[in-house]
Amino acid sequence: KGTTVVLSYYLGPNEIFSEGHLIYAINKVDPTKPNQLNIFTNVKDANFQMDNIGTQKMTTGTFSIGINLNSQHKIKISKLGYETLEFTILPEAQEDRDQLKDYDINLEVQLMLQPVEVE
Repeated sequence: KGTTVVLSYYLGPNEIFSEGHLIYAINKVDPTKPNQLNIFTNVKDANFQMDNIGTQKMTTGTFSIGINLNSQHKIKISKLGYETLEFTILPEAQEDRDQLKDYDINLEVQLMLQPVEVE
């Protein structure tokens, strides 16, 4: 109950050299539908992978996929020219994950532009 947010960010000298993610739950619009993971990125054409299974292209910077609440999930988001971001979502304990049954999960991701080395 209430609002819980997971925030993980590395702040660089400006926005394009900062990266991280923000995770929060929102009430499901239709409680009869399966839980959804809604991903929002700062770049188009990023690659999304969950639990090392397949890779899907996020062509618009917004992407939704069904999510099973029976376990934690490893998320990987990447794009050529940007640092790859990998992290785990959902609580470790099943009793905590069960509390999310009436919610969808929103994930906001900021990918960091890879710095160019100058010699």
